[in-house]
Amino acid sequence: MSTAVITRPNRVLDVGLAVAVVALGIGAYAASGSPKAAAAAPRTTTVARGVVVTSIQASGNVQAGQSYSVGFQTGGQVIDIGAKVGDVVTKGQELAHLDPTMDSASLASAQAGLASAQAHLTQVQQVLTPAQRVQAAASLTSAQVQVDSAKSGLDAAQKTTSIDASQAQQAVDDAQSKLNDDTAAKASATVISQDESALTQAQNAQTNGTNKDQQSITAAQNQFTQATDQLNATVATNAASQQLQPSDLAAAQASLAQAQAQAMSAEQTMGWTTLQAPADGVVTAVNGVVGQTVSGGGVSATAGSTTSGASSASASSSSSSSSSSSSSSPFMTITNVDALSVKAGFAETDATKLRAGQPAAISFSALPSVQAAGIVTSVDLSSTLVSNVVTYFATVTLTKVPAGVKPGMTASVTVTVNRREGVVNLTSAAVRGTGSSGTVTVVSGKVQTTKTVGVGLRGDTTTEITSGLNVGDTVVLPSSTLNGVSSQLGATRGGGALTGGGLGGGVGGGGVRTGGGTGGARGGG
Repeated sequence: MSTAVITRPNRVLDVGLAVAVVALGIGAYAASGSPKAAAAAPRTTTVARGVVVTSIQASGNVQAGQSYSVGFQTGGQVIDIGAKVGDVVTKGQELAHLDPTMDSASLASAQAGLASAQAHLTQVQQVLTPAQRVQAAASLTSAQVQVDSAKSGLDAAQKTTSIDASQAQQAVDDAQSKLNDDTAAKASATVISQDESALTQAQNAQTNGTNKDQQSITAAQNQFTQATDQLNATVATNAASQQLQPSDLAAAQASLAQAQAQAMSAEQTMGWTTLQAPADGVVTAVNGVVGQTVSGGGVSATAGSTTSGASSASASSSSSSSSSSSSSSPFMTITNVDALSVKAGFAETDATKLRAGQPAAISFSALPSVQAAGIVTSVDLSSTLVSNVVTYFATVTLTKVPAGVKPGMTASVTVTVNRREGVVNLTSAAVRGTGSSGTVTVVSGKVQTTKTVGVGLRGDTTTEITSGLNVGDTVVLPSSTLNGVSSQLGATRGGGALTGGGLGGGVGGGGVRTGGGTGGARGGG
């Protein structure tokens, strides 16, 4: 029995000591292991001077500066195609031919009709006296020479107009390109002013040249009309001077004039069986095949086209079922690949920030390591619904085309809409609030102070500070501590589960407190 009496106090003592050890451990945790007591130093950033940039992004496709839809000006069956997709062609180069058999026959028929009309006129004129015949022939020849000369003058004026228009447009394009390059290169105001003046001069010269050429064409047309009227008058005069009925000679002269017009028309149509390149460029589409019957479509130019069309091989499969079917697509497309741009669709909230002349950076999905510089050259005034989203398209012209970039490629455009250089700025995450003011937490040593600051441009990653801070000030960044964990530990410490009172109740009502020392233990025993 004595053993039991001795053992019980020892067990009580062991339990008490165990509880005391646990309580002391918990107290040590509370005193030194608490997140509040051992909180990590705050993350900070330094106020600096530099660049603040605001940008917007959109995606689109690369498009060519200008594309030409090239088609025959007359209908017929294709007998050969001398260019394929990817070929580089020059202006005037022969691209394809139509079967000339019918047109050649028409030309031969027209020329035969002209010879017959001339012979008939000669026969009619034989009833005149030799002197009258000589005079009538000379008058007719002179009048005919004037008609031919006037026609040549009209053709020359039209050709000159075409050349002048091309050269004037090239001058305008060159001036615009230089202005774009200097603007993108941040050239001086004087250089930009000179570029703008050069562009205006080129545009004025283009307008003046167009007006002048049009006047030349009008004058040439008037001369041709006058010469034709003179020819008709000569015919009438010769008819009046002959001994036979005037109507006979007039009819012969009219027949001759008609035969001449038919011969000229047939000769022109014969020339249309050859398809020529209207400008230098690269063949980006061939929509016809040998044996196909095409209708006349002529040539048209479009700016910023990205349509590549079908190649000759792919077109073959779609048209092989009927070689006589006509195509509504242009026979060929020739594209100027030296001037590329991206047409990107921006959200309406971003579109309000777009302006012509803004710089842009362009990346390409197919060329991850390639980036190009560009400039916004135009912004659509009207919106377009894309998947039921209001979208405004803007054209961004590449200032220099990197190797490998092709029309139709998917591109991402980042346009700089606002930029401030040399300004006091701070990481945006450190600035709280909106509008022209905000608050930051400044740290000096171990003291943290909340300050109100003036805010200028809020950039993509940094914010301009207009007042309240100086370069070199240290500002606290938002804490990365998990709030949920901190709250849980705080609730546990405040709820009594780890307090001395809870443990003291098990050891005589006092116990060990986290901050109270051992007085409770002594008083509770």
